[in-house]
Amino acid sequence: CGLDVLLREKSWKYIKDLVQAHGVTVGMSTHYMNEAQKADVIGFLRNGRMIFEGNSQEILQDFNVQSLDMAFYESSLQHHKEASRFG
Repeated sequence: CGLDVLLREKSWKYIKDLVQAHGVTVGMSTHYMNEAQKADVIGFLRNGRMIFEGNSQEILQDFNVQSLDMAFYESSLQHHKEASRFG
């Protein structure tokens, strides 16, 4: 279940205005990368652990990919390889 387009945009504007006006941090969780891309900071979680964090441009550059979906895939592969190596 999701929000319609107009309500989603209104919600994002409200959140951005809240952050700017009051200097608060808002934590959100989504598996929709197009939604995540709107955030100032994005964290990738895998098996309950933060495996990568940055803004969307940093993430795309660090993984040399065109989409956050591919960046999450690549970071998950790296995490899996490292976890397998260390037991």
